[in-house]
Amino acid sequence: MIETRDTKIKRIGNDVHVEFYENNIMLGVINYSDKSMYYVESAIENFLDGILNYDTIDRFKIKDSE
Repeated sequence: MIETRDTKIKRIGNDVHVEFYENNIMLGVINYSDKSMYYVESAIENFLDGILNYDTIDRFKIKDSE
């Protein structure tokens, strides 16, 4: 099966979150508020290229209790 990957940047006030999707299923949301937009864009490119994977997203994603 061919994997399709997508992202969405969400800006809430001064916060910057990125939603990561694979095959239209959200894998997680990472808070990049303390990072530059260059860092955010690099993370998105790494995800789309398959470098940033599910394990990394799972480790850094916003947990349900936050």
